[in-house]
Amino acid sequence: MALAQPSFGIPYKWVMPKDADGATIYLFHGETQVGGYDRFEGYYRPLLSSGAWGEACEPPIAPPVSQKLKKWMAQGVDQGKICNAKCDVYSINGREVTQAQAEKALADGDTFPDDSGYGWLVVICPDESTRKKVTDDWAKEPAVAVLREKTHVWSRPPQHMHMIDHRAGTPLYYAGGNPTIYYQNSGGEVLHRQDDFSPGDFKALRKIDPTYDPKKDVDQRKSGDGVLGGKIPSWALVMIVAGIGAFLLYKNPQPVNALSLIHI
Repeated sequence: MALAQPSFGIPYKWVMPKDADGATIYLFHGETQVGGYDRFEGYYRPLLSSGAWGEACEPPIAPPVSQKLKKWMAQGVDQGKICNAKCDVYSINGREVTQAQAEKALADGDTFPDDSGYGWLVVICPDESTRKKVTDDWAKEPAVAVLREKTHVWSRPPQHMHMIDHRAGTPLYYAGGNPTIYYQNSGGEVLHRQDDFSPGDFKALRKIDPTYDPKKDVDQRKSGDGVLGGKIPSWALVMIVAGIGAFLLYKNPQPVNALSLIHI
């Protein structure tokens, strides 16, 4: 699809390749490509004579405001209600609301659960049945019951659009396993990766807790309470009282009921 723009001399035109995902449209000057516009990020970069992309700048002509959306971009939405102009639209569960109503909803307590600290279990494999075996095992493994409540699951084939860096055209993940499984914290740091799978493997993840905060670790040298928090456990009391009983037996040869001395 090409959108021609009037111009003196050789005209400019925006072109969307048929095999593109809709993220980028290209600017041509006549039959020569001179730049590209990222529709999702909202910036233009010129295509240099060396074949490399230049720094972001204003395009020679304005990018088209309205472009026909790809099928995958319109699934589940009413295209007639998509705002094609530069405007702000607020909605809650598909119902359009004012900005004030949207801000109030965000401010109302736990209306929107905060999952920003959740980890990510990423399962990558071309075979859907293999991925399902992994996610099914994750869903029922008792060892990760607590962790599971704080984890998003993302299961996709390696060629899925969300697994590709569209700007660089390279995969976001190494996916050479069968399957490849990642566990990442909320910041994207990889805490675990394996390139195969057997039932029960998730027991190895039981110690991963995405809510762990090293700032809350206690330095007992500074607390003064020690590891036991200033409390003496019952086993230590038994040892102390038994020692007293032995001392009394040594000092007094008369029979002593030792059991009565160590009763806690």
